[in-house]
Amino acid sequence: MVSASRVDLACLERCQNVRTKHIKAPISEEDYLDSFKVAMIACWYKNISMGNYTYNLVRALKKSSKVEIEIITSNCICSRMYPQKNKYMDKDFRFVSFPHFFSLQTNRKWLSSLFNLIQLALQLLRGLNYLKKSKDCHLIHYQQSSSYSFGIVPLLPLLLIPLSKKLIVTLHSLDQVNVRFRFVNRAYNKADCIIVHSSSMKETALQMGIRNSKIQNVPHGTLIPKLYGLERNKVTFFGAPVKRKGILLILHALKILKDRKVKTSVHIYGIYSEAEKRATITRARHLGVEDRLVWGDRLSEEDFDKKMQESIFTLVVYPYSISGSSILTRAMSNATPVIASNIGGNPEYLPLESVLVPPDDPKCLAESMIRLLQNKTLRKRLGDESRSRVRKLFSWDSVATKTLRIYFDVLKAR
Repeated sequence: MVSASRVDLACLERCQNVRTKHIKAPISEEDYLDSFKVAMIACWYKNISMGNYTYNLVRALKKSSKVEIEIITSNCICSRMYPQKNKYMDKDFRFVSFPHFFSLQTNRKWLSSLFNLIQLALQLLRGLNYLKKSKDCHLIHYQQSSSYSFGIVPLLPLLLIPLSKKLIVTLHSLDQVNVRFRFVNRAYNKADCIIVHSSSMKETALQMGIRNSKIQNVPHGTLIPKLYGLERNKVTFFGAPVKRKGILLILHALKILKDRKVKTSVHIYGIYSEAEKRATITRARHLGVEDRLVWGDRLSEEDFDKKMQESIFTLVVYPYSISGSSILTRAMSNATPVIASNIGGNPEYLPLESVLVPPDDPKCLAESMIRLLQNKTLRKRLGDESRSRVRKLFSWDSVATKTLRIYFDVLKAR
């Protein structure tokens, strides 16, 4: 039997070793961290890609016994553009209520400037309220995803006010303030860590003046659904049919296919407004391809996977650089081949043999569509390789493990 004095002595020796750094092996999290609380400031709107991202990341993080997550969210443009009865991913969250104003169209410059100042002030106040709602948390994790409620302006108070807690920012996308007022980007260095989703986005962050030591690359995650064995007979596009998501490139490619007598249509699924649909139909009618569009609606999570698995291939042809696309990883997890723009994080996410096209070349897109339509063997190989790659690199458990490691490292730095 070991005496109490011998146990006390052993404990004392271990403490002295830790303090004087005599232990050569790395100290485990259990030695320096008890349970801690994270304020996750993010979109929580149901079936919006950012809301889904936050929900799945939080669910994976909660598997750790050490971390407690508090969701902090607010009203944004999505709640006005896409109203629904059950707006939020889960009922348990802290809500910051502030009005959001759309841009004012006026010929009077003074009135437009006044309106912009009011909007700026409200966004800064929103950030202060995020901080207030986070007061009982050890760490703030801010998901920068838009120029509205979760853009750089509400983030500035968290960056510039000295905090007693740690701050991590995941940089999903940049907004107009980042682009127009580049000096603002230096404030990111006040954060303890900046998370990006691709090497391409890391290069962008470095060009913005963010220090390399601050940046961590954590890929976009996805769920791994079961395969339903459905017949693949549709070409699909998931998302709002707007220019920034490549719909004009798709329409011009459909015009080329129609001129070549290639019979195919594009099925459109997602959350979009009637105005966005009407504008796309008008443009398609002008090109003579209105009959090549098949309109679907908002999808449940299960139906989303089923529609992916009914796809011969899907189109992710954004005309601008993206850090990491949820549609891309979702397609890969469903063993769906992808034709993607050769920009941003797309090349590093997809298998080596994937079909990549320039973001502004409808002829190349049309030729790539023909290639996949005519080659079932290639489609099968790309789908299988994509699903295997997702399992290894992009599962939510993998993403949560890397995120938790960052939490530990940041908190350890106290």
